[in-house]
Amino acid sequence: MNIVQREVFGPVLPIQTFDDFDEVVNLANDFRYGLTAYVFTSDLHKAMRVTDDIDFGEIYVNKIGPEHLQGFHTGYRLSGTGGDDGPYGYERYLRRKTVFLRYDGFGTPAGLHP
Repeated sequence: MNIVQREVFGPVLPIQTFDDFDEVVNLANDFRYGLTAYVFTSDLHKAMRVTDDIDFGEIYVNKIGPEHLQGFHTGYRLSGTGGDDGPYGYERYLRRKTVFLRYDGFGTPAGLHP
């Protein structure tokens, strides 16, 4: 569907079901864009695995933004433009990934934390 294949900047939350971890990783990586991903889980092993397996420039685990000034803000695929400014411009081609992980509360059901 178009809603899950486009970058939508607005108050829209598409929800898509999945059967297992590998399927959700494939669904995420099938997206034409790759700016920011949000992952909510109570399993630390899966949280760390997903940061390696999905191709997004920024990944928030069990938290929502805003982005941090010390993080390198760049995207993958069609979201990969920009992020070439300053002394880090050449590093864009190394495919950096910034992960923001809220690590308190693992082992309990995941939810939105401020």
